[in-house]
Amino acid sequence: MIIVFCQPRTGSSLVSKIFVEHGVYCNHESHMTHGYKTYENQSLKRFVRNLWTDYNDGKEKQWGVAWEPRVSDIKQMSLFLSMNHMEDHEPWIHKTIIEFYQLFVPFEPKLVYVRRNRDSAIKSICEKQGDDDYEGAGRVYDLRMALMDKVQGEYGGVFVDTDKLVAGDMDDIRHAFDYCELELNPQIVEQCIDRKLWRH
Repeated sequence: MIIVFCQPRTGSSLVSKIFVEHGVYCNHESHMTHGYKTYENQSLKRFVRNLWTDYNDGKEKQWGVAWEPRVSDIKQMSLFLSMNHMEDHEPWIHKTIIEFYQLFVPFEPKLVYVRRNRDSAIKSICEKQGDDDYEGAGRVYDLRMALMDKVQGEYGGVFVDTDKLVAGDMDDIRHAFDYCELELNPQIVEQCIDRKLWRH
């Protein structure tokens, strides 16, 4: 199990795509945003979101704050993975926001964290949402990055800087593949990168 922890508009779909194109299982359904596939397991994503919604039960969601799932949530997660025979597809990958980390770490996955230039990420988030609350987006960005640093300090894992990746520096993604005990093919990585999309 490889979990890509991220926040929106930081290039996590690119990182996931690179793993998938190397043969890592994703079970991604066709979901397009801004002209590219998200490369994520939509069924697992919906399942986790439903657990989170049920947990909040109408309360305002706290972005940038770790969700503390109940024991019953962990058990339901285990059942979901078993019923979908995910163990038959190792290694498999899923990307999710960092707030959900406590739902995944009990299963001892490999952890990959995605980061992007702060200003670029915030601008992209605001453009996607159609608002200009750069200050609010910046607060959430900072909370999420601090949470990623905390989780890495406690559980390990590696960061991939997608700005460096798109610029042609493959050191981070190579490190991530080594950590996940996979062999990186630089040609596949280069084929995955669409630099025209990176301005979004």
